[in-house]
Parts: sequence; structure tokens; C-alpha cells
Amino acid sequence: MRKREKESERRGRLLVNPKIQLAYWKLILVTMLLTTLIIFAGLYQFLDQVIIKNPHVTYEDTRIILSLFYQTSLFLVIAFPSITIALLIWGLIISNQIAGPLYRLEKELDRILNSKDFGRRFEVRKDDPLKNLSDQINQLLDKIDSNEKGSA
Repeated sequence: MRKREKESERRGRLLVNPKIQLAYWKLILVTMLLTTLIIFAGLYQFLDQVIIKNPHVTYEDTRIILSLFYQTSLFLVIAFPSITIALLIWGLIISNQIAGPLYRLEKELDRILNSKDFGRRFEVRKDDPLKNLSDQINQLLDKIDSNEKGSA
């Protein structure tokens, strides 16, 4: 009974399967960092082309362009952590919707294999993203169970 309580508590947590969920987080972070680098590289290229390689740019134009560049950079530096935190929270919630049912399927399969009770079935919510997989596993268990009963 105590083991079942711990598992249900685990299912209620956001980090159900840290290995899968942290890999998902890494993907989000790498994507965001690459995007930021590309934006800053584009801004640098713009400045290089407009200010340095253009002899017709006046001092006043350069001041205006650099001021805009500074404001844009400041916005990105302030916005990036906020966006990162929001995306990580969103990623955690989305990954939990996948990792949670996977964890549950894994534990239920362990129970079935250890007890050799092929009459057990998976019960998942109708809106669960892994409903089709659990239905197929249940069909497989039906066939195994009927073969077991037929050979007995």
C-alpha cells in the first residue's frame, strides 16, 4: 500500500521522469541559445555593414544606430531570462504530459511481468497522449491471456 502511495505522489509531481524531462529542457535551452546567438550575429553584421563599411554614414547617424542597437540589446538581455523561465516552465508541463504516462506504463508493465498476471489492463484517461499505445498493449495482453488460458 505504501509503495502505491509513493507512486501516486510521484505521478502528481512535475518531474516524474527526470532523465526524459531534462533532455527535453536541454533541447529548449540549446534552441534558445542558438536563436539568441543568431540574432546577435545578425545585429553585429548589420552594424558592420551600415556603420563600418559605409563611408557615407555621418556621426549623428552612427549615434542613432548605436543607440537603437543598445536599446535592442538591452531588451534582449532583459527579455531572454524571462522568456527562458517561461519556456522552461512550459517545457516542464508539456514533458510531464508525456513522461507521466510513460512512467505509469513502465510501472504497470513491471507489475504485469513480475506477477505474470496477463489479465491486468492499463487504464488511462481518454485524453492521454499515450492512449493508443496503452490500447495496443491491452490488445497484446488480451492475446497473451487468451493463449495462456487456451494452453492451460
